[in-house]
Amino acid sequence: MPGPRSCTVTLVQEVREKLEAVCRAAKSPQREVLRARMVLRASHGASNASIARELGVTADTVCKWRGALRAKDSPGCWTASAADGVAASMRSPALS
Repeated sequence: MPGPRSCTVTLVQEVREKLEAVCRAAKSPQREVLRARMVLRASHGASNASIARELGVTADTVCKWRGALRAKDSPGCWTASAADGVAASMRSPALS
């Protein structure tokens, strides 16, 4: 029997582009790249378990980042207003 549904993650194009740039940049800290990959995969509708398997992290870690998105903005959605804070929120000790 499947577990509870994860919250939906919706990204505006500007945020998606910034996260993709973090993943591509040679000098991005690896923890930021990992977090960006989790968020991008979640936005494509992947389950916590499949993201965890693919990226080699626990499902709890993926769930934590989905929850951080939901807490940061309205129902799990990163909007243009949040785009400028993407990198800052990824570095936040409260969300690490």
